[in-house]
Amino acid sequence: MDPILMDTKQKLREHNGRKDNPWSKKNPYKSDPKKWLDITVSQEQEDRALRIFSTIWRAAEAHGYSLKISVDKSAYYHNCLSYFLVRNHEIRVELTEINNRVKEEGNYWTKLVNTGRLKFTCDRGDHRYGFDRKRVAAQDTEYTRIEDKIEHIIKVMEAIADERDQVEVERKLAEERRIKEEELKRQEAERKRKEEEEQARIEKRRQEERDQVMELLFESERVRTAALIREYASQYEEEMASKLSPEDLQAKLQWMHDKADFIDPFIQRKDEWLQPKDIGRLLSPEITKTTETRRPSSYGYGNETTYSYWQIKNMWWRR
Repeated sequence: MDPILMDTKQKLREHNGRKDNPWSKKNPYKSDPKKWLDITVSQEQEDRALRIFSTIWRAAEAHGYSLKISVDKSAYYHNCLSYFLVRNHEIRVELTEINNRVKEEGNYWTKLVNTGRLKFTCDRGDHRYGFDRKRVAAQDTEYTRIEDKIEHIIKVMEAIADERDQVEVERKLAEERRIKEEELKRQEAERKRKEEEEQARIEKRRQEERDQVMELLFESERVRTAALIREYASQYEEEMASKLSPEDLQAKLQWMHDKADFIDPFIQRKDEWLQPKDIGRLLSPEITKTTETRRPSSYGYGNETTYSYWQIKNMWWRR
C-alpha cells in the first residue's frame, strides 16, 4: 500500500475511536500520520472508501493528473485537504458517507445514522478566489455504486477544468476591460485638469488685461484732468487778472499748475500735502452704498461698503 493510504487508514481508525490498535504498531512507514486523504466514513465503510479513492487516484494518474494533499492548519484540529491537479487546476475532492438524522423514540433528540452509501464530491469553484464551494458529486444510489462511475468522475473533473479555463479567460478579459476603463478615466481626468489649468491661465491673463486697461483708462483720465486744469488756469488768469493782485493771481496760478503736474502721470510732481493714492479719490466724489443683504451676527447687521465713483463706473470690467 502507498504510505498515504496507510496514513489515511490510521487516521480513520483514530477518527472512529480506535486509537490503540495493533495495526498502527505494525505500520513500517511512520509513527504518527502526516498526510492523509480527505475521507470521512464509518468503520464499516473504511476499506471500501480507501479502495474507491485509490482507484480514482490511479485512474487520474493514468490520464496525466496528480494528487496533492494540503495540510489545513487553520482548523482547530489539523486536517488534510485533497486536490487533483487537472491542467494546473486544483480541484478539491472528498469522500464522505451519507448520514440520515433519525428521531429517537421516547424523546425529542435526534441522532445521525450511517446509511452505508458513499458520496465523492468535487469543488467546481476555485478555492483561491473565495470560499463559495459549488460542488458536484457522484454517489451511491439504489441501482448504482461509485465503483461504476470512476470514468465519469474523471470526465467531471476535466469538465470542471474546462469551466475554470473559461472563467479564467473571462476574468482576464474583465481585468483588461477594468484596466482600459481606468486608463480612460485617468486620461479624461488628465484632460479635464489640463483644461482647467488652461482656463485658469486664460482667466488670469484676462484679469491682467482688464487691470492694465483699467490702469490705462485711469492714466488717460489723469492726463485729461491735468489738461483740463491747465486750460482752466489759463481762463482763470484772463478772468481774474483785473480782480486780483499780481502776487495773489500768480500764487493761485502756480498752485493750479502744481496740482495739474501732480495729477499728470507723465510728470508726477511730488506734493507737500497729498499722496499718489489720493488721486483716485480726488478725480470723483465718493459714493456710499449699503449692502442690500443684512446678515445677522453677534456684532450687529451688515456693514456699509464704500465705493468711489471711479470704481462703480468701471465695475463692469470685473464681471
